[in-house]
Amino acid sequence: MAIIVVDVEATCWPDEQPELRNRQREISEIIEIGAVRLRGPELRVDGEYQAFIQPKQHPVLSDFCVELTSITQADVDAAPVFSEAWAAFRAWFEPDLDGLVMASWSVYDHVLFARQLQEQGLGDPPWENVDLKAEFAQLVFLRDGQRLRPSLSKALTRAGVPQSGRAHRAIVDARNTAALLKNLRDPANLSLLSRHVLHCIDERGGAPTHAGHLRTVLPNPKRWYHRVRKELVLLQICQELPHGRGLKLTPYGRTVVDALRDQELPQAVEPV
Repeated sequence: MAIIVVDVEATCWPDEQPELRNRQREISEIIEIGAVRLRGPELRVDGEYQAFIQPKQHPVLSDFCVELTSITQADVDAAPVFSEAWAAFRAWFEPDLDGLVMASWSVYDHVLFARQLQEQGLGDPPWENVDLKAEFAQLVFLRDGQRLRPSLSKALTRAGVPQSGRAHRAIVDARNTAALLKNLRDPANLSLLSRHVLHCIDERGGAPTHAGHLRTVLPNPKRWYHRVRKELVLLQICQELPHGRGLKLTPYGRTVVDALRDQELPQAVEPV
């Protein structure tokens, strides 16, 4: 299993150029691709990709764009155009094309790829896109009951993940997003109730488990089971069986249960 974490930088303009600034979603062009490959259940880093791209519609970068990204005019002038850069990028992730998952902080990167590919007759992005900003917000709510939609920088701070490098450089943001993804999906960071539920599933020999089986965790599962179920399904640790028959471990979930088996769990408490 491989996940490609991708970030792009694109041409952009300040508020002082409203004729361009107001049309950015229609006219911005990718000027840098940064990507990190994560492989296996433990999501180990297994390669990086970085390339600058020469914009054609507005080939001269605004001062605002240079200041924001630190990408220079010389960087893009010496770079290939999008179609050539796309061919090289695709060749890099081609070995993982079957069932490829591309993760990014928000859907912006995916949407920009889709628009430029369609404009140039190059088809659609050949991946399933995962919006990590939405996943982060959902996990924070499921684990802590708080509703947040922070920036990548604030999300890293909240998760306790050190932020490296200069923001708004694609390869740097891809590395930081990959580190956050690893943190979000680390079994050690599951909510306490989810770990208790996995312990119960383990004790049941991996048999399908529903709310009625979990009264040993807390006496009234109806008050908390919904959150736990969503967390475990979101992280692909469990799959939900039809007709309310409960949760069943995925193959990945079995590796998570094995990793957590010897952990000593504090007493479970109902979420706020």
